[in-house]
Amino acid sequence: MKKAQLAQIKEFQRYRNTALAGISRDPKKFGYQLAQLLTEQGYSLRPIHPEADEILGLKCYKSVADLPADTDSMVIATPKEASAQYLKDSITAGIRQIWIQQFSETPECIDVAGKSEANVVLGRCLFMYTNPRGVHRFHERVAKLFRVKAR
Repeated sequence: MKKAQLAQIKEFQRYRNTALAGISRDPKKFGYQLAQLLTEQGYSLRPIHPEADEILGLKCYKSVADLPADTDSMVIATPKEASAQYLKDSITAGIRQIWIQQFSETPECIDVAGKSEANVVLGRCLFMYTNPRGVHRFHERVAKLFRVKAR
């Protein structure tokens, strides 16, 4: 798998009406922490959760099809078995800025992304590109120390 280029990441970051597939109700889980960070950074977050009505004070949507029409980007931070369907549903819904969180991608996701005109960010952790804190900040600094960059 080819990791996303820095230009792809910057393009994705221009869009702020962002859906999040993979939000959790558990504050210790990655999806919850990611939602907090994106909200703090000014994203108009639209979480997708099949059961919850609200998380972090944000209205949850049951599926991609239920998202507001002005949703212009998607973060997929789901277990691998759900990622490809969220990717396909996003593309079908006209969302052209999609970030598949590192370790959520599958060979099917890579294949679908390669056949799509969407900007699909693969192989990167969104925390590394959003002024991280805590353990994610440590990871970002280690990456910079060893000159690990998006190419």
